[in-house]
Amino acid sequence: MTVKSGWQEAGRISLISGGTIEQYDQVAVSGNGVVSAAGSGGAAIGVAMTAATATGLSIDVLPYNAAGTAPAVTAASVTAGAPVYAFTSGLVKATTTAASGTACRIGVCVVGSTSTGDQIVFVPGLSPATT
Repeated sequence: MTVKSGWQEAGRISLISGGTIEQYDQVAVSGNGVVSAAGSGGAAIGVAMTAATATGLSIDVLPYNAAGTAPAVTAASVTAGAPVYAFTSGLVKATTTAASGTACRIGVCVVGSTSTGDQIVFVPGLSPATT
């Protein structure tokens, strides 16, 4: 997968995989210095910038508090300007309200997509303005 334009990063951290993690999965803490692909109930902390094929491997994570934008892979279409939520299996989705079940809100989309499995670019930590 190629990173879309508009993506930039600073401040990767190295953590240990708690299982198989795909590149650009959203990850959540699952142990002391260990991360796993974020599920809809977990508190995602960042984006896996490298993949892990098994438990116990070192991976680079771009935390949501790092400067710049971050990539993600979608569970459904996400439009530019929409809030972005960590969903199941490390993927992201969009919704128009905070009542999105147990999904963890992680930012705002700046480069969207129209299909499941596409890559988007988002600004971590931002909440879209309400009117």
